[in-house]
Amino acid sequence: MSTLNWLTRGADEQAAGRVPYRLLEPIAELSFGDSAAENMLIHGDKLAALKALLPFYAGRGLLLIVEKRDRLGRGVFEQLQAKISGRTNP
Repeated sequence: MSTLNWLTRGADEQAAGRVPYRLLEPIAELSFGDSAAENMLIHGDKLAALKALLPFYAGRGLLLIVEKRDRLGRGVFEQLQAKISGRTNP
């Protein structure tokens, strides 16, 4: 099996080990679609969210998108929409 390595892997694994496990709690008024589906949109700290998902998805392949915000607070999808519509506010 392949292993992913990077320069700061050891330090990153130690930092991840210090992050406590947290529970993911659904918010009914923000939920949409089939509640039995495995799709989730999680808002919050990336490392805490990944650590919360670990017990459920360890050893399974999955698609994970970690969206970084720009300096205006827009995510990747908002930036793409702005470019498509011609609104390229810096």
